[in-house]
Amino acid sequence: MNAEFMFHGIPAKQDIINQAGLSDIKGRLYALSGNVMIGTSAGGRKGAYLIGGGGWYRRTLEAKQTVLQKGTVCVPFWEWWNVQCVDGIFPTDVTVGSRTVSAPGFNVGGGLTFGLGESRANLYVEARYHRAFTRSVDTVVLPLTFGVRF
Repeated sequence: MNAEFMFHGIPAKQDIINQAGLSDIKGRLYALSGNVMIGTSAGGRKGAYLIGGGGWYRRTLEAKQTVLQKGTVCVPFWEWWNVQCVDGIFPTDVTVGSRTVSAPGFNVGGGLTFGLGESRANLYVEARYHRAFTRSVDTVVLPLTFGVRF
């Protein structure tokens, strides 16, 4: 058994951003889950496992639009950040909408482990299907994860 925290950035396609007339859309997914792992290992060096469980998922979405802001003195500082400032007017991104939803969900998947020397630590690679029952549209991700497990 294990408990995990997960974070994923969920990018929006550029054509969707353009169709909406926005400068950027950022999506994020956070999850806290409890999981059961069932697996095998050959002498602790290599192994395979199945993993699955349930948890709480939180999805956020933030939409931004570029607007021209006035009333700022054009100082060299802005040029260092590659911001074009002309006669006290410069472009800036403003959040025009955001939404956060939280919901229960589940995950199932499997992975492979590879022992690291004489220690109990091992490298792993895993694929796992996550589904959260968020309002209107379920949130689904299928990440491929690499890491070290102790």
